[in-house]
Amino acid sequence: MAAAAPALPTFLRPRPRPPPPFPSSTPPLHRRRPPPSRLHPARPAVPLSPVSAVEKTKGAAAAADEVQLEGMPSEFYDEEWQANQRERTKEWHAYRQKEEAEEEAKSSEYREIGMRMKAYPQEEVCKARVLVSSFIRAGEDVEKVSQCFIWTLTNLNR
Repeated sequence: MAAAAPALPTFLRPRPRPPPPFPSSTPPLHRRRPPPSRLHPARPAVPLSPVSAVEKTKGAAAAADEVQLEGMPSEFYDEEWQANQRERTKEWHAYRQKEEAEEEAKSSEYREIGMRMKAYPQEEVCKARVLVSSFIRAGEDVEKVSQCFIWTLTNLNR
């Protein structure tokens, strides 16, 4: 009698064969055709006739006089309201530019402070940062305590 061969570890065993490919009647999923185009490939799209800029503006002005946009309030067509809106927009832009200038001034000031701090020894700068952060935290704590105190006073009076 022949001795049986020892069993092989799983990593040395031959792999099972993959399943047979799809039958030829059904294509695999990854080889689907793209959806058909609305335009027929043999028939090119009809190009539009060129329109001059003068004709565009004349047509747009006439169309604007005749047709009002749906859903737009009646004020939209009022010239005085439009002028008022443009004025408000100018004021808003001026305000925004002022705010941006203030932010830029603050950041440049912080940059200047940072540049000055480079002249000092690193240990002193670290101690100063710790001190400033403790001041900030103390202010936050004072604010929390004062809010709790005010809440307590308002609820005691009820």
